[in-house]
Amino acid sequence: MLKIYLADNVIKVPLEENDAKEIAKIQNKNIGFRVGNTYTLKPYEALYLMYYNRAVLFKEKRMLSFEEGLNELSLLDEKVWVRFILFNDLQKRGYNVKRFLEEKISFFVSIKKGKASPEEYIFQAVLEGEPLTFEDLKKLAKEAIRLRKKIVLALIDKEGNITYYTFSYSTH
Repeated sequence: MLKIYLADNVIKVPLEENDAKEIAKIQNKNIGFRVGNTYTLKPYEALYLMYYNRAVLFKEKRMLSFEEGLNELSLLDEKVWVRFILFNDLQKRGYNVKRFLEEKISFFVSIKKGKASPEEYIFQAVLEGEPLTFEDLKKLAKEAIRLRKKIVLALIDKEGNITYYTFSYSTH
């Protein structure tokens, strides 16, 4: 099990304190990124690892429960739970998932399960009850065209259920 630490609003996985095989497993799932002698995680990635009992989170030398960790991680990212729900669902489906836009709940996704391949899709979360403007869709479409990606909107309801919609667009 990985030991992860929350300090100064950063979630770190010290390489010297953790098993190289466990680090390799999360690298293979595109979780986190390496900075020097430390592996750094986003809040939803830490939550994902905690949820599956693959990591324990420490703050100020105290091990946090899942609920305490969720509360602390929510202070770093108020949408951590929604990011986690979408990330978890895509991971369960076996997709290769990478971060896309930090300010939005977006991921690059490769549908080719189990293979490292170029990302084909941008998955954009849409929360029930929150507005999605035509301008937002237009910006997303322009970015997708520029990057040559397809768009999938992930509608997440208040219970955490996800419905996926393919977003079609034309350049004509």
